[in-house]
Amino acid sequence: MKSLKVTINLKKHAIILSFIIPATIRAIPEIQFPYPIGYDTPLYFAYAKYHAQEGLWPPYRLFQTVILGGLYTIGIDVVIAMKILPTIIYGFFGLSIYLLAKNYLQWNNTKSLLASIITTLSIANLRISWDLHDQMLGLVFLTLTVSIIKSITKKPHITITFIILTTLTISAHQLTGVILISLLLILALTNIKNKHGLIFLAILFIAFTLFIYKYLNIDKLLKLYQIPIFTYPTFQSIMYESQNIIMIMKLYLPIIPLSIIGYFKDKVMTTWLILMLFGSLSTIISPSFLLGMVEPWRIILLLAIPLAIYATNTVWKIKMKISKNQTITIAIILLMNLSTFTFIGLKIIPPYYEMPGKMPTSMVQTSIPLYDIEPTITLLNQIKNEKDIILLVYGDFVGWALYYTNAQIIGFGGGGTYNMFPSLQQAFENVPKHNLYLLYWNDYEAYSLGFKKISQQGNLALYKYSSAA
Repeated sequence: MKSLKVTINLKKHAIILSFIIPATIRAIPEIQFPYPIGYDTPLYFAYAKYHAQEGLWPPYRLFQTVILGGLYTIGIDVVIAMKILPTIIYGFFGLSIYLLAKNYLQWNNTKSLLASIITTLSIANLRISWDLHDQMLGLVFLTLTVSIIKSITKKPHITITFIILTTLTISAHQLTGVILISLLLILALTNIKNKHGLIFLAILFIAFTLFIYKYLNIDKLLKLYQIPIFTYPTFQSIMYESQNIIMIMKLYLPIIPLSIIGYFKDKVMTTWLILMLFGSLSTIISPSFLLGMVEPWRIILLLAIPLAIYATNTVWKIKMKISKNQTITIAIILLMNLSTFTFIGLKIIPPYYEMPGKMPTSMVQTSIPLYDIEPTITLLNQIKNEKDIILLVYGDFVGWALYYTNAQIIGFGGGGTYNMFPSLQQAFENVPKHNLYLLYWNDYEAYSLGFKKISQQGNLALYKYSSAA
């Protein structure tokens, strides 16, 4: 009788659990680190400050412009906000997967909750949540949009909701926009002879117009989109781009057999899977082709949702046919996601999934070492009120420097995306020397260029250029 009671409660509270369980999973690495986690996360601090100063409309990206920019505008410390928001968004992601399974796939409450748990335990989805925050929010809106597709013609308010969610999906991130437009195109073409097809066609027109306006006008300076030009692959390019196959295997090998067994025909899931496979492997065929001008490794992460949905179907069949005992179901889920526990900081198995620049060993880290964060903030606060100054920083410190100062930030060193110059020497040679500061850890190199130390915190020091040095 006690077992029956647990089962009934699980069904009754499935929708609540679909938020609580993913949020708890996402909170585990966050609890282990005193500052917001994620390599790119400090740049979101800077985005918030920039958009608040430059204006929140039209929004560049929904998350960084409207949400973070809005919070900064009303005086909320974005560093604190980014310690909480990703966990909340991940909870809503779990809820949106539950609603997709419940309303679109028409699964029962328990199976829909199972889909939510398996999907949010995916190391790929947690990687997105780690620091690809715009993309994560886009996935929430995308899955919510899919969840009401079958009800789109039933009532006018559902159609209006669908259009609003479509707008939010496209506004959140270009890649979720590409997926949604592709889904709408397939649904319009396969339903062209009935009213559903006409509605999907009308919404497709709205979505495509918004996409063109947003990413080919407002963002054209960032060159997010260009017309891909086919280039023939070389042996070297094929070998290099084949690392995408290795990444797919590293992330999804435990789940692929279950996904194959659980595959079922569905326009949306099949289109999503094929589109993401194409985007993941397209550079092997043509090195210059990037789906949505997004690197293939980011597209590989988006294979997680359809693969998890298919795998859920298999796990459910095992649960129903072999045993209704929850222990077996839990054991399968845990075995399928052993790497996830290491990724969230629990160190169950070695991080075989690690790929430099793409997959970190663990979520419990940010762009700079923990021991450097407090010294960085302290040193930057010493010049936060200085005007018309230039600050040279190592590339990994760019987001922090942009948020905590009003200086013109010049990044250097390493192979990071945010480094303007390969070395400090080159950066120094290419900037004006008036009111020039440096945040660095190498006294010898700083002194040799004419900088004088003005403050020291831990391993780091703040220097100011002096021509008389």
